[in-house]
Amino acid sequence: MKLDQWELVTARLNQPIPILDDASYSQMIAAGAWLLKMRWPNRFPRTEQAFRNLHHVTADLLNHLQNCMESRNEDAWRLRREYKNIGWDPDAYKILFAEFQVERFYLYVLVIEATKAINWVITEAANEVDMFYRFDQGLVLMRDGDGIFKTWMLRLEYESDELAGENPAPHPGKNAIVEFLKEHISRDAHYFEGYNLAALVREVKAAL
Repeated sequence: MKLDQWELVTARLNQPIPILDDASYSQMIAAGAWLLKMRWPNRFPRTEQAFRNLHHVTADLLNHLQNCMESRNEDAWRLRREYKNIGWDPDAYKILFAEFQVERFYLYVLVIEATKAINWVITEAANEVDMFYRFDQGLVLMRDGDGIFKTWMLRLEYESDELAGENPAPHPGKNAIVEFLKEHISRDAHYFEGYNLAALVREVKAAL
């Protein structure tokens, strides 16, 4: 998952036009395949739950990247902008721009969810497996901003109520998140500009 470079990876994915270098994309695919095939020892139940949640988030992230990104060159991918490829057609532009906004903000939410999911794994592995796991490095941070004029780092973790119970599943999955985004963007394409996306998934789950 490129934990040591997570700030750089998230900074690029959180730009107004998200980009991802090919090497990072390939490593994420490898991480997703590793998570899919792993057999977890049942003596570490919370760590297993955290890894399974990370697998679900990673699978959604990879599927979304595959569906919405296009290759800029041999070394980088960027979010596709179909609304830029049409002539003068205001109705079509409005539809395509709204689709772009859904894809863009869904990607931002998945980056947030991936950051939270990674930090849950780190926390549970330290609690159950090795108390010194990432003792010096700590949790991963997410970098946000426009990549030019402003940038900031965020520490993101699941709230305690999201991890309560015997079988917590904090990631609600694609459908619930996308429907929430579509509902608001259909009325205002700029609805989520400046929105607290870190809290969006909690709102989605509260509405289920």
